[in-house]
Amino acid sequence: MKFNGAGILTSLCLLLFSYSSWAIDNPLLSYVPADTMLFSGNTEQVSIYDYPVPPLDITPREPLSNVEKQQLGAGGRFFYELYQDLQQTINASSTDTSISVFKNHYGLSEQLAFVFYTQGISPVIRIRLEQEQKLLAILDKASSLSGLNFQPEQFLQQKYRSYPLDDAMQLIVSISDMTDKRSDKMATLALIPDILSEQDLSLILGISQPVQSLTVTDKLAAITQDDHYLPVSVNFIDFEQVLRSFYEHKTNSIGAWLTDRDNYLSAWQTPECKEDMLKLVKEVPRLTAGFTRLNNAVSSQENNISQYSEMNALLEIKNRNVRLELNRFRGFIPDYVKKGSEQNILAFAVGANFSQLAPMFFYVSESFNNTAFKCRPLLKIQDRMARTNPAMVALMTGVVDGLHGIAFALQKLKLVQQSQDKPAEKNNAEVSFLFSIATEYPQQIWRIISGLSSATALITPSKEPQRLNFPELEPYGIELYLAIMGEHLVLYSGQPAQQQALKLVNEPISSNGLIYESINYSALSEAAQYLKQSINQTGKEKNTPAEGCIYFDETLARLSRMSGTMVYDNDFTERGWHHSMTTDIAVRPLVSKSLLLAGKYHTFYVGDGCRLIKDGVEEFLEDGTGFYQKYSEDGQCIIFETRYRWTQSSARLQFQYLSEHSRPQGLCSNEFEPWAVPQAEYLNDSCDLVMEQNGAFSCFYHWDGTSNKTVYKKFPDK
Repeated sequence: MKFNGAGILTSLCLLLFSYSSWAIDNPLLSYVPADTMLFSGNTEQVSIYDYPVPPLDITPREPLSNVEKQQLGAGGRFFYELYQDLQQTINASSTDTSISVFKNHYGLSEQLAFVFYTQGISPVIRIRLEQEQKLLAILDKASSLSGLNFQPEQFLQQKYRSYPLDDAMQLIVSISDMTDKRSDKMATLALIPDILSEQDLSLILGISQPVQSLTVTDKLAAITQDDHYLPVSVNFIDFEQVLRSFYEHKTNSIGAWLTDRDNYLSAWQTPECKEDMLKLVKEVPRLTAGFTRLNNAVSSQENNISQYSEMNALLEIKNRNVRLELNRFRGFIPDYVKKGSEQNILAFAVGANFSQLAPMFFYVSESFNNTAFKCRPLLKIQDRMARTNPAMVALMTGVVDGLHGIAFALQKLKLVQQSQDKPAEKNNAEVSFLFSIATEYPQQIWRIISGLSSATALITPSKEPQRLNFPELEPYGIELYLAIMGEHLVLYSGQPAQQQALKLVNEPISSNGLIYESINYSALSEAAQYLKQSINQTGKEKNTPAEGCIYFDETLARLSRMSGTMVYDNDFTERGWHHSMTTDIAVRPLVSKSLLLAGKYHTFYVGDGCRLIKDGVEEFLEDGTGFYQKYSEDGQCIIFETRYRWTQSSARLQFQYLSEHSRPQGLCSNEFEPWAVPQAEYLNDSCDLVMEQNGAFSCFYHWDGTSNKTVYKKFPDK
């Protein structure tokens, strides 16, 4: 896992999007130059209490080991610590009904104003603060943990911090007054090259403002109106500005930043190439993105966060003929994928009319070859394309001629391997999936597929379903069937899939999409639990390692919090390539409010094969102290004891160890050593709480380079 400055700035950008009503203009827009290469932020301010933290933390993040941290260098470790702090804040806020966790942690203002943009090639974040000391404390903590100290600097009247990330890049942080005469402050974070003009530094620090900013252009308004984005979150990448920066040789431009050891780039940096490339990029000028619908709610009783949103992105394509050819390439998406997000666990489909692939290639290559270029590298590309034999492309695509799309949907996944000791015992597995190919020539496609397996080589598909012979699937109760349903070659297993396959008879091939996928989190969590059981029922020689079990368990714990659906739709439209993501999700907290830790527990650790191995006894006392005893491997005696203080904060359990002692070499025959205070690095610990079945709970620890899981099962009441 690697981290860089742009990554952390982007993560902060995504997390600080606004999700609700708006009232007044964002005063920070006046600092954003109109020629910025990219922009992301709210164009109008919002009340920070109008939206909850979005449900982003779905999968666990494995912490870096000390060796991996050292490999990052001081600058990389600094950003890693900021990222860790961000993750911890997400976890805390996801179990709190108020956005106050984020507001108080980062010192954000109640009227949130935020922008992320570029000044030259320098990414810049500006955000309104109410308590700047909160943000500075986070930076100081990351600095202490990483060993990266800042240098106090001043340019004109503005003081700022400079964190030297490496020989060529630094992070600068400044706190200044807002321009709207409020008591709040404006925080600026920017990654800048070591060589920077005074003009760029003045603009980045907010001492001066650009002559032409986004507030005096209609760029944001046009994007908002054309794409119907809510002004609370507007985003774009301007490819023309990216290209212009490549041809500039200022200290803060792509042209000056790139190294050209092989003299390859210099061939492109000519006036002729600049003119030709700008003509080409005008055909694909920008990528825009934003939300068209947003609705968030928090349940005060259950602490659930729910979110309904529709996010859209558009890659604009100005060339009408290119758009026409791309639209002809669209293929077929069946209804069981496009309308089945509630019935399916997950589904995926690619619609592509392969009969149009060769004509599309011919058109693009002919258009490119007929363009009058002056740029030498482009002329060389033209020459190579002119030598390409179009007949070869037609021959390659002819193999799959008549293919209009493939699709897959999983409806049920309950894998239960049949016992070898009781082979006659009924298998309770429930597996249902459907794979279909929309094609004008199903027999031809089947010949290509069947050539991959001897078990299917002699089978000829027909309207009547035929069972395929795969003995390796029988222990799981999976029966595969092959059939031709109308204009679709189908492969399925299970009753729900069979019912969906029969409906394909009445679905003629049409051009209705490009890529479509959906995930049903409500069903996926249950399916993953059965998958885990199946993995661990294999032979001992194939048992899952303990590390894999723990990571799988932690992923399931977070996944089980999710319910609802997420749908992705990618397609070509009259304006270009369009991406849509519709989210209708609810997120439950990791731990129920009713969880009371005080009590005495058996503790278990996870071994290979995901077996729970008895470890010791833990007692949490109501006064906030605790006592832990560890068994010897044979369970005949206690070999380690420790006393501690404990606190619970939402889903986080924290320990402060007071004293400990153990038997030397872990042998029952040896006497305990005297009680002593643990070494400094072992004084504090923490883990993430997760509810288990039957009132038990578990805790996930992230130690140096490894994940560990302890399961607590309460002693039965006397």
